[in-house]
Amino acid sequence: ASKSLWEGMQKMAEEKKKAYCCVVWTDRAVDRTALQQIEQMARGGHGVDEFGVPCLEITQRTPLRVLHRRSLLDRKRHIYNLETVLLNPHYFLLRLTTSAGTYVKEFVHGDLGRTTPSVCAMLNCQADILQLDVVRLYDDLDGGDHF
Repeated sequence: ASKSLWEGMQKMAEEKKKAYCCVVWTDRAVDRTALQQIEQMARGGHGVDEFGVPCLEITQRTPLRVLHRRSLLDRKRHIYNLETVLLNPHYFLLRLTTSAGTYVKEFVHGDLGRTTPSVCAMLNCQADILQLDVVRLYDDLDGGDHF
């Protein structure tokens, strides 16, 4: 791909919603009820984005892993959909749609309290991502609220 095409794709990716699927590990056993609770918290997040779309609003301080190249800021980001699939007591799939710029890894592990709320805090245990895949980039024609 040409440099200009790549730069255009990067710019679009930074401005749009993205859908992810990830494998999450927890240090203590979780069950379907616990996962349903975080799904409910995400649905009942009582936030709205700049367009009035319901979502879970999170605050992310610049993550430690990128602090050397990004300004230290608190950023508001949005989680639009959050679905889980229990794989076994310590592993689950997490599918979510986020606003552009959301640090998904930090949303899961909390980044030592720098992301609130986080999956780790909602489950009251340590959590980490083992695999993270972008499954969709939304454009203006999609509506952007569903997988």
